[in-house]
Amino acid sequence: MNKHPFEAQARRLERLIKRLPRQIGIVILRQTKLNFRRQAFFEKKWPKRKSNSPRNQGRNLLIDTGILRNSLRSEVRGKTVTIFSDVPYATVHNQGGPTYTMPKRQFLGTHPKQQEAINKMISKRIQKVFK
Repeated sequence: MNKHPFEAQARRLERLIKRLPRQIGIVILRQTKLNFRRQAFFEKKWPKRKSNSPRNQGRNLLIDTGILRNSLRSEVRGKTVTIFSDVPYATVHNQGGPTYTMPKRQFLGTHPKQQEAINKMISKRIQKVFK
């Protein structure tokens, strides 16, 4: 039997706090991969392709083999979450660049809707601790 009525809740809350960075990384990755499906950075649509070649007809922007989308990873160090891709062309697609005058098609970054999703996840997890 617990000496203090909130001891079990305190332990569950401590476990939650330790797990949160990893869970936040999962939410961010999910939101980022949805950007590929939306062909937008949340509601900001990506610029269309210049070429309308038969190869590109009916194909989503930034998806040819799926390597870029599938390369996204999260890494947790302490309380810090880093989302990254080791694909060499990820940065130029995300930020745009002078190489081949690549337009910016941002798929990764911070956004209020992303923060909303993170806050919702945290809130649900905290509610579970106190049930």
